[in-house]
Amino acid sequence: LRVRGIKAVGMALNLKAAGWNIAAAAKTLKTRSRKAAKRQREARRGASFAMLGTMTRRIVHLAEKNRAALADALVVHLNAVH
Repeated sequence: LRVRGIKAVGMALNLKAAGWNIAAAAKTLKTRSRKAAKRQREARRGASFAMLGTMTRRIVHLAEKNRAALADALVVHLNAVH
């Protein structure tokens, strides 16, 4: 078992030598890892929103082109009918 590259047994011994309660240290590590995972999830979510922002500009651009093409087709159709 390793905790960020440190063997857990060695870490426990170091903490015990330093006067730490091993259970409290484990709880602290668990809390830190949870917070880090939460930050990573939030960062990924932010990145997807950022990507959506860049995609939105392209989608709007394509929609404008499509709208212009549809308007042209409608005008041609109306001219052909009347």
